[in-house]
Amino acid sequence: MTVRELIDILKRHPDDLRIVLDGYEGGCEDLSAGQIRRVKIALNVNEETYYGDHEESDLVIPPKSPPPEVVDALVLRRTSW
Repeated sequence: MTVRELIDILKRHPDDLRIVLDGYEGGCEDLSAGQIRRVKIALNVNEETYYGDHEESDLVIPPKSPPPEVVDALVLRRTSW
């Protein structure tokens, strides 16, 4: 998803609608600006089903061959771990 696609989705909702993240084990929590980070991610590097498809590029160990495509992305992080 791109920022433009997210903005288009958000435009369909009231400006004062709360945005939350799902909790680690359940429930929901509020999202704050401090939980949004811009990072470089390596695309399609994780094969295990319990990981997301992509990984922060500096965490890809061992380096893949050929090297994966690396792009900028916004990551929304929950605080409950």
